[in-house]
Amino acid sequence: LLLFPSRVERAGSVFIHSLNACSVSVLTLSPSLLISIDPILVPSIRVIVSAGEPCPQVLAKKWLGHGRRFFNAYGPTETSICATIYEFNTDNLPEASENETVPIGTPIEHVKIRVVDSK
Repeated sequence: LLLFPSRVERAGSVFIHSLNACSVSVLTLSPSLLISIDPILVPSIRVIVSAGEPCPQVLAKKWLGHGRRFFNAYGPTETSICATIYEFNTDNLPEASENETVPIGTPIEHVKIRVVDSK
């Protein structure tokens, strides 16, 4: 587990250097931060979990390849962010427009979800 004590360390070249120096292999970030990173610059990353906001399919596609797995996690803050998960990969790559988001998936193990409103 790699924690960053300041905002400066969680952005740009300092962030990428820290990921590489610690050989981080699993990365959980919001799409807003994930989109700012070039996947080629962090070769040790093998699993990416996008969480905290809707994830564009374009972003997920950007991270596929090089033996990586990409997951989209979803859930309200009250469930510690993740209640559902979806693995986005070349086998289930949806045909979608550039504005489509990655599905939120199915409940993680031992979790029940309820859709209470169609909106």
